[in-house]
Amino acid sequence: MNRQRLDIAIVGAGMVGLAQAALLAVRHPQLQIAVLEASTEAPQVSDTHHDPRVVALTGASRALLEEVGVWEQIGARACPYTEMRVWDAEGTGSVCFNSRDVQLPDLGHIVENNVVVSALRACLEALPHVELVTGFRLESWWRDCGLWHLQPRSDRVNVIEGLEENSEILRTRLLIGADGARSRVRDLLHIRCRDTDYHQTALVCVAECEKPHQHTARQRFLKSGPLAFLPLAGLGDDRHCAVVWSADETLARELVMLDDQAFALNLEKAFESRLGNIISVSERFSFPLRARHAESYYGPGAVLIGDAAHSIHPLAGQGVNLGLQDVQVLSEEIARALKRGLDPADTSVLARYQRRRRGDNAATLKAMSTFKSLFGAGDLHWRWLRNTGLSMVDASPLLKKRIILRAMAV
Repeated sequence: MNRQRLDIAIVGAGMVGLAQAALLAVRHPQLQIAVLEASTEAPQVSDTHHDPRVVALTGASRALLEEVGVWEQIGARACPYTEMRVWDAEGTGSVCFNSRDVQLPDLGHIVENNVVVSALRACLEALPHVELVTGFRLESWWRDCGLWHLQPRSDRVNVIEGLEENSEILRTRLLIGADGARSRVRDLLHIRCRDTDYHQTALVCVAECEKPHQHTARQRFLKSGPLAFLPLAGLGDDRHCAVVWSADETLARELVMLDDQAFALNLEKAFESRLGNIISVSERFSFPLRARHAESYYGPGAVLIGDAAHSIHPLAGQGVNLGLQDVQVLSEEIARALKRGLDPADTSVLARYQRRRRGDNAATLKAMSTFKSLFGAGDLHWRWLRNTGLSMVDASPLLKKRIILRAMAV
C-alpha cells in the first residue's frame, strides 16, 4: 500500500476503529485505508478463561459485524441473553425484560472485548486495501494541498522488526479519530469536551457462581452504584459471569485492597446471593468513570467516532453500541459523498454525520446521568419514586416493549 496516497487513516485499533475500517473496506473496496495503532501487542483469546472486559452487543451491532463477515467467529464465544432483571437495593421495585416480550430469540449478546477485536483484526488482514500499522503514535499533522500529513514523534515509535522503525509521514484525505476518551486527534483539533466526573470507579472481573446464569443479565442498583452480572459462554459451562461493579470512590478503594476471598464475599453479599455462592473471582481491573462529550465531532479534514466523541456511564452497557452506530452513519455519509463525487473530508459530509449522531448521543448521555443520580439518591422521596417507577414499567407490557426495542436499535 502507498502510505502517501491514503483515502482514510483511522487512529485507534479498538473495536470501533477496526469496525470502521472493515465496514468501509467491505462497502468500498477501492478505498486505500490504514489503521494506526500505538500498541504493538495483539489481543490474545484464551481457550481456558474469559476476558473480564466485555460488551453487550445489540441486534444492530450484530448486524454490522455480520456484514463485515466476523460474526460467525465471534458467535462461538458470544452469550445470548434472553432476559434482563433489574432491581433496587433500597426497596421492592424491580423490572424484568424478556425477549418473548418482543417475539425475538434474544435481547443481545455478551461478548469479551478481545474476541471482537481479534476477529476484526483477522478480517482486516484478509482485505487487500487495508493496512494495520502498529507502533505508530500520532504526534502532529498539518494541512498541505488538501491532504493531511500524520507524523509520529520518532522517539515514541517502537523499534521492532516488522513495525515502524523510523519516523514516517503519511498522507490521507480523511483522518478518523477512534482513539478513545483521551483522544489525541480531538486534542490536536482543539475540540473541547464537556466533562462530568461521576466520582465512581468501575471494577470488572469474572465470577464463577454456584448457580447457572440462565442466560440472564442482572443488575442491582445500590446506593453506592450499580452492580451487574452479565452471562458468559464459550468455555463449556454456564456458571461464569462478567461482573461490572460501579462503586463510589471510597468504597472502590476498599474493594480494590481486598484479597480474592474477601472480595468474593463482599460481592456475594452485594448481589444478595442471587446466583448462590461466589466460588471464585478472576483478576480485577478498575477504571474511573467520567462522561465526556465533544462539543464538535469534526474539524478540517478530520472526524471523531466512538469514545473520542462521547463516553458514558457503563450502567446500561451502551457505550460500544453508540460507537458502532457512529461507524454505520459515517460509512453512509462517506458512501453518499463518493456517489456525488465529493471528497470524504468535505465539510458538508462531516457536518451531516454530526447532525445525525450528536443529538442521539447527547440524549443517551443525559439519560445515563439521570439514572445514575436517581438511583444514587438516598432520601425517602426518591426511593419511593424509583421503586414505583420500576414497578410501573414491569406492570406495563407495552412500555417494556418500547424500552426493549429502543435499546436494541442503538
